[in-house]
Amino acid sequence: MQLKQNSIPYRCFAIATPYPGTELYQQAEEKGFNVERQFPTVGQVSINMSTVSDEKLSSLRTIVFRRFYFNPVRCLRPFIRVPRKLVLIKNFVEVVGVALLRKELYG
Repeated sequence: MQLKQNSIPYRCFAIATPYPGTELYQQAEEKGFNVERQFPTVGQVSINMSTVSDEKLSSLRTIVFRRFYFNPVRCLRPFIRVPRKLVLIKNFVEVVGVALLRKELYG
């Protein structure tokens, strides 16, 4: 899997959830999916309308997330552009510390 190179600094990799009143919700109802249940927390598959397993969808999202955000060039670009580098470093260390302690890096 290869990500297209461009200058977009941030991306969101999400799995669509069919909320009531949306076209996706209508499609899920028409295909016979149980749409009258509680919606999951952010990042989880609620209704899988594809032929790909829930585990594979989550795994693919994690892979794409890591390839995009852990790209060394992408990590250095904000550092080069920001004039207050010490504040950026402090914030980065704090965010990484929290993420590692909570193990919430989509994986």
